[in-house]
Amino acid sequence: MALTGSIERWVSDMRRAMREGKGSRRWRKRSLAVLGLVVVALAIIVFGRWELKIANKGELLPSSRASIRAEVDGTIREIFVDEGDTVAAGEQLARLDEVAYRAEMEKADAEIAKWTAELELLVKGPLAEEVTRLEKLVEKERTKVAFAEKEHARARELAEKNLVAPTQFEQASENLDVARKDLENAESELRVLLAGNRPEKIRAAKAEIERLRSAREFCGEQVARTRIVSPSRGSSLPVT
Repeated sequence: MALTGSIERWVSDMRRAMREGKGSRRWRKRSLAVLGLVVVALAIIVFGRWELKIANKGELLPSSRASIRAEVDGTIREIFVDEGDTVAAGEQLARLDEVAYRAEMEKADAEIAKWTAELELLVKGPLAEEVTRLEKLVEKERTKVAFAEKEHARARELAEKNLVAPTQFEQASENLDVARKDLENAESELRVLLAGNRPEKIRAAKAEIERLRSAREFCGEQVARTRIVSPSRGSSLPVT
């Protein structure tokens, strides 16, 4: 306001002097001095930088806040920044415990290896040595059943004549049941081996491998989500 008043007075004096015919050298010098001050003052106003000072207490707040949450459930294992640290976009802030997810990945890897081996056997078909082994096992179990049937018949005949204790006949019956069960298992294993390259079994094995691979990939994604990163540049706040 003072500067504006000075300019107005200078202009008014100049106009009055011109009307009165004043043109002395002294007056010109005075006019040029005032004009110089006006130019300097205007330059300061236009181009100068003024420091803003507020004589009061205040609180500095961020222009925006970003709430960061983990994409998976878990326990925080490690924090990489402190409160107030400046972080860049994409910088890792914390890490969740990933042990459970990695355990699932290892389990899936083991199952994939198992089913891959079984699929190879199904595609190649049974080995001649394995077929021979099971055929011999079946013959051996049949011999055991035949012997157990004879022992069971003799024990029953003696028990009917009260020549042996009832427990002896019960034991012979139990031995016959066990022998028949072992023969049944051996014959079933041989049938499975001989029918191992059936198309439906090959398809089932392939489907199981694909399912396990999908499960393994999902676990890998969960492991990646245990990394908590900053979405943008800014200052970190306490973890809650």
